[in-house]
Amino acid sequence: MSEYRVVFKLANGQRKYATHNGEVLLWDEEDIKAIKINFIKFEQFAFTEDLEHFAFSTDELVQKFPRSKIIRVKGVRAIPADEPLDPNVLL
Repeated sequence: MSEYRVVFKLANGQRKYATHNGEVLLWDEEDIKAIKINFIKFEQFAFTEDLEHFAFSTDELVQKFPRSKIIRVKGVRAIPADEPLDPNVLL
């Protein structure tokens, strides 16, 4: 089974790897399919401005961090895990 990294394209033009505790997450093909379906279906993925917090729902971030600016995710891309990390994508 192949593994992938997920890169989020943000509304402010930045790109950010999907990470947890500072490590880039690896996703299998079923995970990639699910995240793309959910992104298309709900279009609510977002980060706080400091990129410390992510949620599948913009409303969830607004409730948890009412004083933070929220940056919406505008696209999701899967990259094979065996490709080198792109230094232009934020960790």
